[in-house]
Parts: sequence; C-alpha cells; structure tokens
Amino acid sequence: MTNVRSNPSFAGKHTITTSFSKSRTAVLFLSVAIIVTTQAQSGSAGEQGESRTAASSASLPLETMTLSGGGGLTWELQRRAAGWTLGVMRLGGKPIDAPLDQGALLLRSAKGENRWLPASECKKLDARTVCLSGKADVDTATLNFTVEIRLRDDMPAAQMTPYWSVDEDLAGWEMCVTCFSTTAAPWRCTLYPFVGNADVVAIPRLMYYGVPAALLFRPDLSLAALFGIDPDTDYFNPATWRGTTGLHFQSGVISPQFRVGGARLAKGVYTLPVQVFLNNAGNSSDAVTQLARGWVKANNYQVEPLMVRTPQEAFDLFLAGRTQSKMWKPGLGYQMNDV
Repeated sequence: MTNVRSNPSFAGKHTITTSFSKSRTAVLFLSVAIIVTTQAQSGSAGEQGESRTAASSASLPLETMTLSGGGGLTWELQRRAAGWTLGVMRLGGKPIDAPLDQGALLLRSAKGENRWLPASECKKLDARTVCLSGKADVDTATLNFTVEIRLRDDMPAAQMTPYWSVDEDLAGWEMCVTCFSTTAAPWRCTLYPFVGNADVVAIPRLMYYGVPAALLFRPDLSLAALFGIDPDTDYFNPATWRGTTGLHFQSGVISPQFRVGGARLAKGVYTLPVQVFLNNAGNSSDAVTQLARGWVKANNYQVEPLMVRTPQEAFDLFLAGRTQSKMWKPGLGYQMNDV
C-alpha cells in the first residue's frame, strides 16, 4: 500500500518513503506478550559509545512549549542555546526519561559521529500539535527539515512526522528518527521476531515481518512504550524503496531510533512518520493488551469478516461438487477408481 502524506514545505518534490503490511498484527502482539518474560538476548555491542543520545546539559531550557494529549500525556518542547529540541514527554506528570535536549533530528555518520539538528522555529498549531523547522549545511549539501508532532486526545499516544530534503547526494550519513530518550533509566526492548527482552538492539535493515513496532519497557514494568513506523507508509514496496531502514537501541546509551539511508542520503525528499504509545499499567499483560488496543484503534486496523459455513452447508457444497464430476454415477454414488 502507498500513502505518501503531503507537506506544504516540500510541495512538488519527489518523496521517498518506507513500507509494510498490517496482516500479522495478532501474531505479533501475542508473540510480544510471550517474549516480554523471556531471558534477555545480547545484541551487537559494536556501537557502544558511538551513538549516545542522552541529554548533555543539565541547564534549564530558555523557553518551553507544551502539548497536552489524552491519558495524561504531555510533550514539552524545549528551546536551548542552539535552537528548539524535542525535549521530554511526561505521562501522569512523570518524565519518560531524560530530555532530548540537543535537537529535533539526529544525523549519524558512517564514522560514528552524531550531529543533532536543532530547529530554528517551533510553531504551535493547536493544543496538541506543533511543527518544528530548520536547516543545516552538511558537507557540501543543504539539509532542510520539518518535524510535526501531534498528540492524540483519546489515549497517551503521539505521532511524529519528519520530512527532510538534501539538495545533493550526502554520502556517509544517515538520518536517525527518535522521539524519547532511554538513557537515564534501564530499558529493555522486544522486536518480534528479532529480539526479546534485550538491552541492546542493532538491526541495520529491517525485514518484512508485519508491524515494525518495538516494545520498550522498564525492567520493573513501571513504564512501557510501543515505538513504530506509521503503518500508512511504504516500508517494503519495491516500487518506492530506497536505501535501508534499521532499528538501533542500547539501554543507557542509544535512545531507540529508526535509521534511514544506509550511510547514503541521495538527493531528494524523505519522510518516516513514527508513532509512540505509552502505558504505565505496571504489569506485562495489561500493558501489552492496552498498547495493542491503542495501536489497533489509532490505525483503524480491522480484520476482514470471515464467513463460516455450517456443517450442513459444507456437506451440501461438497456433494454438489461431486455430482458434477464424471466419476459421479447417478443412483450409485461416486466411483472411486476407473474399472
């Protein structure tokens, strides 16, 4: 399925997206509920220390802008000396983790260098929506970006829709899309079928498996989050696929992030809308159930109706088919073998 969302800032330009199917949702969430309690799996530690996204400054922000959504969720955007940053989400008044206080989007080089992109402008569209925008010179290219953040009013959930463009090929860089930190407290991640209860996840290229949403949770289950790609994008449509999209996370070091570009951002316009659903139920069964129901409702997921015949209807259909065969002998029945 293809659904490229429009953005006035990039009207008329070619848009590159990513893609997937919703067909295996029930299997996914059932597997998540089982894997949450499994033994932690170890992931690649090759990037330890390379992609730290923790807040680097303990100073107070110069200015804040707060969005209020459903279920006690708020999102505080913060302006620092360099510009506007993603700031911090709070659920029930408690911060999810440390603020992301360095920018709105994160560029990562093939050499492991991180470069946050702070926004020069932050415009509040309504009580639940804000749009950040900015630009940066990267090597010889100019990168323009906007990030729209919208909170739902009926549940503790948000959608973040970034758009970015480069006016020439940008070799050696990929874009990292994240919306909350996991650097101040321990976290674990389950992404079916790759990892379960893992404190390190390094998947350079996601493969087709249904819903690309990672379950992140505190070991004491005081907080859980479902962080995934918007199912209306093209995650695995061969006609629009460009580059690679991966997922990376390391408790205390790397905040959960989808990486786009595979160390090469070709000239063009990109978007990767992501969703985050939060829950503080305090136990795995309620958390997974409520997160799954929230995802289903937010994405209008519906199972196609299945017509089930009665035993008599099935027998009548079977018999009607047999009577049309040349092996059917009226008054005798069905001849099993030629004589």
